[in-house]
Amino acid sequence: HVHGSLFDTACSAHCGWRVCDDGDNSWSLRTCPQCGAPVRPGSVWFGEALPAQALSRLESFAADACLVIGSSSLVQPIAAIPPEMLQAGLPVVEVNVERTPLSDSVTAHLHGRASIILPTLVDYITSSVVREQGTAVFRGQSARDDNA
Repeated sequence: HVHGSLFDTACSAHCGWRVCDDGDNSWSLRTCPQCGAPVRPGSVWFGEALPAQALSRLESFAADACLVIGSSSLVQPIAAIPPEMLQAGLPVVEVNVERTPLSDSVTAHLHGRASIILPTLVDYITSSVVREQGTAVFRGQSARDDNA
């Protein structure tokens, strides 16, 4: 959750109050109980800096692979992670309906909607039966939703 979570609600005045609001999102309709300021979703908005704690966790995170899902691959500092992993010889898989600056260098680019590709990818990774059967998605064919 580098960009935070929409299931959190936080004080917009940054007094430090924050609550997990995953039940019914009712805190988003109230004011901060600590200082009275309006509250906001607990995520980073466009133009805001990422929290220092999140960046610190990224520096010590030792991933062995990377999934890039629905990203433009342009927004730093996160956009630097996949190229660094590729340079280290680690696999990077991109799932996107559009090609990005990253598409030509990734280990695999799966063209299509994440809502279609990800369930199949999870099954492929976790099920030997699915791997044995194979799927069109993993034979180089596009996965697309004709009803989209």
